Amino acid sequence: MGVFGSFVYGSGVVYGGLLNPDTTITKIEFVAKDLLRVLFVGDVVINSAYLNPDNYVITFAGSASTDVNVRRVIDPQTTSRVANYVLLVTDRHADGTRYSLTASGLTGRNGNVVVATPKEANGRRTKVDAILSTLPNHYDKQPGAVLREVLTAIGWQDDLIGGSLDEPIS
Repeated sequence: MGVFGSFVYGSGVVYGGLLNPDTTITKIEFVAKDLLRVLFVGDVVINSAYLNPDNYVITFAGSASTDVNVRRVIDPQTTSRVANYVLLVTDRHADGTRYSLTASGLTGRNGNVVVATPKEANGRRTKVDAILSTLPNHYDKQPGAVLREVLTAIGWQDDLIGGSLDEPIS
């Protein structure tokens, strides 16, 4: 048997297995009042479980009741069929309210089940919200509408570049 790094080849140790920790939620980003981007440590397999809104539960931090419903999961439309994030269309959240999100039933790239550890974040008003609030009421502002998607892409990138994403709520 040969030696691969410090492990004996054929010993059953998967190369990189020690460098690939369990997949968990690392961060929740509020893209808009009804749109969340959830980031994972490691990649998650995009399958029916990933796309099932019932696998994501949002509550007020410290509460057991479901306070914000996940309406749908936006399919990332990638050919790789893995992603390190998920976009969730939700009920509207309140600014400054602390929310807790738990994902369950998801599978990491390494085949392990995603660890269902809750992650908390504060709801906040974003640049996307500011842009959408200036549009006349007759425009379709629902997630999935073409105009909304274009304005969300522009506003979200501006939020990321502008540095206001991680500023505390005042």
